[in-house]
Parts: sequence; structure tokens; C-alpha cells
Amino acid sequence: MDQSTTRPKTSERVPTIPTPPSTIPITVQSVVLPETITVEDLAKTLVSMATIVQTLQVQNAELIKKIGVLEKEVHELRDQHAKSAPTKKTFADIVSKSFSAPAAQVSLLRAAELAQSVETRKSSVIIRNVDLSSDATNDTEFASKVAKECNVTSTCQVFRIPLKNDVPPLIKLQFNSKEEAEKVLKSFNQVKDKLNGCRNSTARPDLTKPELIKYRQAWKQAIKLNNDAKERIWTVRNLELVRIPYKADQSPWPWTVRENK
Repeated sequence: MDQSTTRPKTSERVPTIPTPPSTIPITVQSVVLPETITVEDLAKTLVSMATIVQTLQVQNAELIKKIGVLEKEVHELRDQHAKSAPTKKTFADIVSKSFSAPAAQVSLLRAAELAQSVETRKSSVIIRNVDLSSDATNDTEFASKVAKECNVTSTCQVFRIPLKNDVPPLIKLQFNSKEEAEKVLKSFNQVKDKLNGCRNSTARPDLTKPELIKYRQAWKQAIKLNNDAKERIWTVRNLELVRIPYKADQSPWPWTVRENK
């Protein structure tokens, strides 16, 4: 009996579909389909297939090893990036590193917290150009004197807000209510000569930056008008220029002509 098997005729073959380009390495593409297949050819084909499978196993093992190395390198890169990436700092972090004195740090941190509340700002007063010592331990006594001279009976909190270029810090007084703060704002100018270091000081509300711009513009107008009148006729209330409501028999407060910056 003939051990060879003849392929079917062309007319009996199933139509073939064009094969797309192979991505398998050339070394793997080693199975050649002969015109006729004998037992010997079949054996060779099986050997070739076994060789191909073995080659694929070796390549697969190498790929797994390389993938493991890549994963390790990616993990190390992530760790390095996490260690080298700058930590996002909060406002409190920046402030605390800017001032070495513990009292200044505590004061600034608490002031930053209070500034977040609109209602808190309304019950606060900012005093500028106060000639105080660098020792902040006496600030509470200073705040008590301000409150007493302005006829505010309750206690208040005090904070220092440092400025640049060795300018005296702003003094922030935190009262219990908006009404107490307004009382200090109205009377501070009349009592400041009784307070040590406040002869050249001015008091204003605790404002946001846009509000502060409007406040300064209003005061610029008030100073000009008071300079012209040589009397204290105009002032600023609620960020607006207003005329001081003197009584019918009351003389305007004295006014010292000043430079209008």
C-alpha cells in the first residue's frame, strides 16, 4: 500500500482567505507544507512544531523576565518621584517657617485662621505704626489699654502681622462683636495720645484686599477735603466718604494738615 497521501485537486479545495503579514519571528515560521505528506514528512513536521513550541516557551520565559525587570524599574521610579516631588505647603506651613519666635508663629497661625471668617473680620481692628518692643509678651497688656481707653469692657485677643522692610508690624485686635470694633474705630484717634507708642498710629477695619483699596481711596479724598477745611469734617464709614454728623452746637474736631499720599 502506498504510504503517500495526495492532496485534493484544486477544484475540490475550499477557497482560501488571504493571510495578513505575520508578526511571528522568522525562526518560528519553519513549518513548510509539502505537496504530498508521507509518514516521514509528518514526523518531520511534528519535530518542527515541537521545536517551535520549545522556542516560544524560551521566548515567553525571557519576556516574563523582562516584564518583571520593567515593573521593578517603574516601581523604583515612582518611589524616587514621590520622594523628590515638593510637598504642597499650606499657608500656615509657610508662615511658621518665616518666623522663628514661637510667639510670632502662634500669633500668625491664629490670625490666618481668623481671617477666613467674614464675621470675624467685622469684629477686628487693625492698628498701624505702633511703636512696640520686639517682645510680644506685652501685647495683651497693650490690647487691654486700647480697649479700656475706648470704653470697651470685654477682653480682646491680639495678634502681630509682620510687614516687610523692617516696618513695624500691624497689630490686630479681635473683639467679641462688631459693635465693640466700631467703638474702637470711632474713638481711637481721640485717645491714641494716651497710649504708649500710638502717637502716629492709625486704626482701620480688618479688610480684604479689594476692600482695602476702596478704603484707601476714600481716605485719600477725606484727607484732601479736611486739609482744605483745616478741620476734621470728613471721615470714612463702611468704605465710603461721609461727613461727620456733629451736633448743632458742636465744633468740629481739630485737624492737622497732612501729606496726602
